[in-house]
Amino acid sequence: ETGEVVESYTMFTLNADHHPLMSRMHKPDPKLLPDQQDKRSVVPIERSDVETWLNASVDEAAKLVRLAPLEIFDAEALG
Repeated sequence: ETGEVVESYTMFTLNADHHPLMSRMHKPDPKLLPDQQDKRSVVPIERSDVETWLNASVDEAAKLVRLAPLEIFDAEALG
């Protein structure tokens, strides 16, 4: 209404229980039952897909909702 530009951000996550790397993140909470301790990972949107994400139909956007493939990570086990 005032024309003021306000930046905002959202972190969209998916269950990562079966992802080869992300499933190893976060320690379980002993107060929660096992079925309430799912591993979560942020859904990355590739730069080339940002316009699609912002302007897509629900069906088109849904195709972009996926966990990052293991190959994009640069990670190794410690110790």
